[in-house]
Amino acid sequence: MIKIIFYSLISISIVMANQEDTISISTQFENENRYYQEGVRAYDAKEYEKAASYFKKSKKEYSNVAMQLLWAKSEMALGRINYAISAYERVLMLEPQNLEADEVASSFYDKNLSRL
Repeated sequence: MIKIIFYSLISISIVMANQEDTISISTQFENENRYYQEGVRAYDAKEYEKAASYFKKSKKEYSNVAMQLLWAKSEMALGRINYAISAYERVLMLEPQNLEADEVASSFYDKNLSRL
C-alpha cells in the first residue's frame, strides 16, 4: 500500500513538473512572438530604436529573414552601420540569394576595402 502511494506521488510530481515546463515554454514563445510583432509595428511607425530593441529580444525569430531585414534597416536608419551589416550578413546566411542584403553588404565592403 505504501509503495502504491509513493509511486502515485512520484507520478503526480512528474506530471505537474511537465505541465509547468510546458506553460513556461508556451509563455516564452508568446513573448518572443510579441517582440517580433511589436518590432514590426515600431518599424512601420519609424520608431527605429524601439524596433531594433524588439527585434533583438525576439531570439526565436532569428531565422526569420523578414525580421532580419527590418532589423538591418532599423539599424541603418539609426546610423549604426556595423549592427546593420551584421543583420544583413545574417540574412545572407539564411538566404544567400537575397539581393537586397547582398547589394547593401557588397556596397559596404567595397567602400571599406578601398580604404585599406
